[in-house]
Amino acid sequence: ACKEEVPEEFSFRATVLEVHESFMLVEPAEDAWERNSADQIVVSFADKTSWPIPQVGDTVDVFYNGELMETYPAQIGKLYRVEIIT
Repeated sequence: ACKEEVPEEFSFRATVLEVHESFMLVEPAEDAWERNSADQIVVSFADKTSWPIPQVGDTVDVFYNGELMETYPAQIGKLYRVEIIT
């Protein structure tokens, strides 16, 4: 039996700074590992429409594949989902 490989999932908590049609700009929480790389991260959700889009000022958990592109602002690799905390 071949077991399907489950992709490793990473997440970080962030505050939403801007919301656009296909992406949002977030600021990782002070204690987030991602904060060491960037104080702003672009989260693209062009192909995601199944969850509610956060509003500016919301606190969110961003679940992704762990890839962080060293651009400015930084960009995550593959987005899995976003959960709105507040």
